[in-house]
Amino acid sequence: MDLILAADDSLSLEFDLAWAVVAGVDPMHWISLYGDRITATHIKDIAKKPACVESTEWADIGYGTLDWPQFYLSLKRAGTRFFIMEHDNPIDDEKFAQLSITTARKF
Repeated sequence: MDLILAADDSLSLEFDLAWAVVAGVDPMHWISLYGDRITATHIKDIAKKPACVESTEWADIGYGTLDWPQFYLSLKRAGTRFFIMEHDNPIDDEKFAQLSITTARKF
């Protein structure tokens, strides 16, 4: 990603923060380097271990391990305009949407 973004200053980034964490990347480092180029961010949360029997490795926003209030504030300050609620495999997508939106409104 560094090479791609360095090759063209006009490129913007849609940042999947949770997958960056899964890959071992510090999201705050990326936000500090490329925050002004992150136009959209996926808001997704990583489940606490052990995950619930009926769950996956993902959690409803605010019910996992990521510090979303801190990330959200940093991203907003950097100029991110779009935040996409995401869960790769929700058991109950309506519950995911309701809980996640309620939580995100508190950011």
